[in-house]
Amino acid sequence: MAAKTGELVFVVDVDSFTRKGFLGTSEYEGDRISIEFDDSDAGFVLTSEMCKRISCKKGSAITVIVEREGGREAIESSISSVGDRLRASNSVLYRTIGGDGGGIFRISKA
Repeated sequence: MAAKTGELVFVVDVDSFTRKGFLGTSEYEGDRISIEFDDSDAGFVLTSEMCKRISCKKGSAITVIVEREGGREAIESSISSVGDRLRASNSVLYRTIGGDGGGIFRISKA
């Protein structure tokens, strides 16, 4: 789901594990979407509409805020590609969301 212009907000439930990571589901613009997670720190793949919402493009620096019990954690990353589905390739986000079985994270332009 998108909270406001300039920020993407995802409430994720972990659905299944893959050889390279896991799949989670969330809602975006009223539709259920799948999100691929891995820990290779390759950056994020966002759709073109998501990039427009946060005024970013391939190579742009982004900030990811992970909501955790006891506070928030900021992660610096980048958009590695623009594609047709969301992929989060970041070891900190992977461990946090995967370890908790789900969670909330926000993406904005750095």
